[in-house]
Amino acid sequence: MLDSDDENSRRRGTKSQHHHGGLALLQSPGETSLGAGALLLCLSTYIRGSRQQVLAVKGDGQLIGAKMPAPFLPEEDKPIGWWRTEEALNFITQRALVAHGKSNFAAPWEPGACDPRDQFALWKTFDRTRSPLSALAIINMSLWSKDEVQRVCAAACLASGIRGSSTAKAILETAVLSHNPLLANIATAAGGISSGGPSRAFYGFPRPTPEEAAVGVNYIKSTSLTVHGTWARLDEDRWYAPGSELHSLLRGEVSPNLFVQDGYFRWSGGYSKSAREDGAWDFALWKRTKDVGSIDTVYAHSHGGNVALSAIAKGERVRLLVLLHTPIVPRSKGEWARIRRNLGRVVVMRSRLDLVMLADGLRTRSTLRPSQSMLPHREILPHWKDGDAWFSHNLLSAMRTGQNTPSQRRSNMSTTSPATGSSHTAPS
Repeated sequence: MLDSDDENSRRRGTKSQHHHGGLALLQSPGETSLGAGALLLCLSTYIRGSRQQVLAVKGDGQLIGAKMPAPFLPEEDKPIGWWRTEEALNFITQRALVAHGKSNFAAPWEPGACDPRDQFALWKTFDRTRSPLSALAIINMSLWSKDEVQRVCAAACLASGIRGSSTAKAILETAVLSHNPLLANIATAAGGISSGGPSRAFYGFPRPTPEEAAVGVNYIKSTSLTVHGTWARLDEDRWYAPGSELHSLLRGEVSPNLFVQDGYFRWSGGYSKSAREDGAWDFALWKRTKDVGSIDTVYAHSHGGNVALSAIAKGERVRLLVLLHTPIVPRSKGEWARIRRNLGRVVVMRSRLDLVMLADGLRTRSTLRPSQSMLPHREILPHWKDGDAWFSHNLLSAMRTGQNTPSQRRSNMSTTSPATGSSHTAPS
């Protein structure tokens, strides 16, 4: 626990370095504010999320000014059901603006308008009252922001909670095809590809056969391996492949038994529960065909961490699991008990307020970290003053040999501080 002087210093530093709270909504249209996007996703998590989701977000959310609505609604009281239509949300937004003197019944606010000054007026109301309805009005108005990050994050907030939300759906469908990989990943996490996710045939990657996997392989007593996340097999920069910079760094510095032969582990990378379950069975098949005696350490990125956890729940034993930017999906108590029996230690590593993880949580109910009761772990986060510490979904998978300083890391990835700035991160 920080003492009061350290805490006050930390808060002053955050406010002086970054556009704090609602000020992020006042960014000029030419600037891309990841801070504003994170603000919207935090507010939606507070309103719609489980207690575990809220607790995981609260600390970093407060650092960027995303204060929690009061009173915090217990899970049995969520959601605020009557707002779950576009018409209801638009009515809430209109009434909120009237109450603040920014609109009137003679000339009411209409969907399609988003003046940053009106957004900020709503924010000031929320900052004073902590009303969930004010937060909903801010999110809804942001669907029509001139800032693409705000539009996509607002759509992510509402996509799975609003019945027949054509506006949010259209924004996400466009963003999935964006040239900005971060926005494409947020849209995919929030909206999914389809109800069942992509099939193996969609990617052209069939299940590996024992004959393919076992060529030239001798018995290996103990092995460490990497597990990629969603869509990573379509990425040119395959951090998880033998010979990549990060793979070589891990093998040279911490895991000399990291698997380096042909036929390293891969799964389909589909964005669905069924694809991840298939990946867990593939994990067991890969281990048998490679004659691996035991698994030492698994480095898993994004939903690759859930593939690894599902494999462990099915009986695979792992000494150390390193979860990199992994959204922790809900599981039964029995499944968590099996995971604890088969798993040694767990390290959780991610950036602060990873936008893709926040968006995924609104769709899948995943959390930024597991509860200690379900999965004891050590959480390691980058220092909050480091601008690279915030918002990225590939901060750790994009590490390169010799990256020891923030400026060196920025040459290979563009994450930003909670203030402002554009970001282009690779798919998970």
